[in-house]
Parts: sequence; C-alpha cells; structure tokens
Amino acid sequence: MDCNELLDILNRGEDSAHSSELHFADELATEATIASFDKDFFRLLYKNYCEEELEKLSISLEQLLTNLKILKNDKLTLAGLLLFGKNPERLRPQFVIKATHFAGNDISAGEFIDKQDLHGKLIEQFKEGKHKIRRSRGAKSDHPFLPRKRPRIQLHGPRQWHSTRDKSMQ
Repeated sequence: MDCNELLDILNRGEDSAHSSELHFADELATEATIASFDKDFFRLLYKNYCEEELEKLSISLEQLLTNLKILKNDKLTLAGLLLFGKNPERLRPQFVIKATHFAGNDISAGEFIDKQDLHGKLIEQFKEGKHKIRRSRGAKSDHPFLPRKRPRIQLHGPRQWHSTRDKSMQ
C-alpha cells in the first residue's frame, strides 16, 4: 500500500480491503462510565488551559465532556479513558508501556536488567517512561535516545558551497 492509497482510505473513512469504517479514539465508546473519570485532574487541566473554573460554566460537566468528545452516550470514549480515566488499564490492558532494560545498546548482546509495566493515564505513562529511561541510564553517557546535555542550536548564515568545491569537478 502506498501513501496515496492510505490517504484515500482515510478520506473515505473506510478500509477498502475489509469494508469497515476507520474509527478514532474520540469516536469509540468504552464501558467506562463517568465514575471512572478523574474530575480533579480534568478540573486542573481545564483551569490551566482555559483559565476559568469548571463550576462557572453555563453548561453541565457532562455536556462539556460530550462537546470535547470525551464522553459519548454516557460512556467515556477511548480518548477520554486514556487521557482522563482512573486506572484505564483495568478496562484496556493493552494500553500500557512495557519498559524493559538491557545492558548496552543491543538487545541481542546485552544482558537483561529489569522490566516494568507502566500504567495510568497517558501523561502519567509518558512521565514515568521518561524517568525510567533516565534512571536506567545511570552514569552512562552513550545512551542513544537521550543526550546527556541539551543540544545547543547554532544558527549559521548560508554556506558558500561553491567556494570549497574543487574547480576541476565543474
């Protein structure tokens, strides 16, 4: 399948090979009810992002969540569950990070050191995954994924490629 076929499938909203619709995380309802929704976490994020209190809105929390595609038919959508659910791994155990630590940079040559399943909301998994990588690095400076220091961005003017070229090659 090439890029144009994939774009065509996405534009049509269906898989031509299986004639089934493509669904996105904000469209798929889960079994999770509003009781599985972490209201305190959402309230904090909403206040930081929208700079207003949830309690001061003219619509109900349920209507707001429906408008944001976090809630559908009184059930959390997959996006709502993964972003704001309490213990989403209970309903969707496939959405966890399985972190495995090997010595060195090559799985086949390195020895197994540790493994851990990272659970929770996506943001919690992301943060814990970052910490896990940093902890596993220890004093090593040759980790391929995280540089020891933040890279500095250096801006240069346009290069004069023609001035370094061998004149005999022209």
